[in-house]
Amino acid sequence: LSLGARRVDVGQQPDVSWVVLSDPEGNEFCLLSRSVQEV
Repeated sequence: LSLGARRVDVGQQPDVSWVVLSDPEGNEFCLLSRSVQEV
């Protein structure tokens, strides 16, 4: 976020383990949370 990304609401539910971000150029990308047990 310090480089200009911002959170984007694309209709995701509050209990999901990922967030959608948008960079300053408008490109959207997802960040996923992964538990240690899944690795």
